[in-house]
Amino acid sequence: MDKSIDHDPSEPFKIEHNCEQIFADGKLEMEYNYLVYSFRTDQHLITAWAYLDDIERVQIRSICALTDPFTPLEDVHLDPDVRSYLERRYDTVDS
Repeated sequence: MDKSIDHDPSEPFKIEHNCEQIFADGKLEMEYNYLVYSFRTDQHLITAWAYLDDIERVQIRSICALTDPFTPLEDVHLDPDVRSYLERRYDTVDS
């Protein structure tokens, strides 16, 4: 894929940086450090996560209908403009 174009036909409406730490008996057991991308298309809300310890990969977490943003849809193809945006930034897009 050509990563040299100067604009994206689709961009996230929100990008969040999250850090979560899990402690057991006062000791750090696990730490998650990740980016959450949120996209809106004509029909869908799409969420993708990129863990910063595996920064070459982004994972599609959910694709939901605009009318029901809390219920992930199955067997829906990722919007090509969203895929293009993510492929320009990551080596691997898991969907």
